[in-house]
Amino acid sequence: MRRPFLLLALALAGCAKTADPAPTTVRGRVFVQGRPLAGGTIVFAPHPERGGAGRAVVADIDANGEYELKTEKEIPAGWYRVAIADPPYWTVVIPGDAPKLAAVSGFPEALRRPDKSGLEREVLVGQANEFEFHIEVRQ
Repeated sequence: MRRPFLLLALALAGCAKTADPAPTTVRGRVFVQGRPLAGGTIVFAPHPERGGAGRAVVADIDANGEYELKTEKEIPAGWYRVAIADPPYWTVVIPGDAPKLAAVSGFPEALRRPDKSGLEREVLVGQANEFEFHIEVRQ
C-alpha cells in the first residue's frame, strides 16, 4: 500500500518547477586619483587559472565613473581578470559648484589588458556584485 503513494509523491516531486536563479548583476565605479573616471571601457574576462571560461563581458564607463555589465544571459559566477581602458582623451570629474572635467596624463598601459592589469574580482551568483576600482597614477 505504501508503494503507490511513494511513487505518486516521487512523480509529483519530479514535476515541480524549480525557481529560476536570481539574476547576477555586476556594477560599480572607477576612480583615478580619487575622482571618477569620465568615460572609458571596463572588461571582465574569465580568469583561466581560477577555473573561468567563456567570453569576456564589456561595459562602458559613464561620465560619473559608473559601469554596469549587461548580457542577454546571466553573467556566470567565478573569478574574472579586469581591464580598464581610458577614453582617447581621458578625464576625471572635479566636483564642486560647477563640476569640471580635467585631463590627466599617464594612464597605466597595463590596465588595458586583463592579463597584465593585476585586477581580479569574484562574481557570485544571485546577488548584486558591486566593485570599485581606485587607480593612482604617478605624475
